[in-house]
Amino acid sequence: MASTELKEAERRLKAHGGYEWALSGRQAWSAADVAEQLTSMGIATSKDTVIRWFKQSMPHVQDFGGLGMYVSRADLVLYLAARFLRSASSDGEVVRDATS
Repeated sequence: MASTELKEAERRLKAHGGYEWALSGRQAWSAADVAEQLTSMGIATSKDTVIRWFKQSMPHVQDFGGLGMYVSRADLVLYLAARFLRSASSDGEVVRDATS
């Protein structure tokens, strides 16, 4: 992953707002934590759905058995920016992608 790609994804999430939790200093996120955070944002999501996202779309999933599935902060930020946001328009506005 290019650091410029991660920086752009971080910029898009910051510009959109609501994703401060994913941009925090935390280095790994469990499926349960991601589902809880998205649901608190009004994006109703189950842990099982997030686990499917992790398995299908994340390059470095860690399964710790009874502790749950985890992904790195970087992988999560890239995924969230791609799944929930469209590219920024020329004026810098970020638009929610309702089609994903």
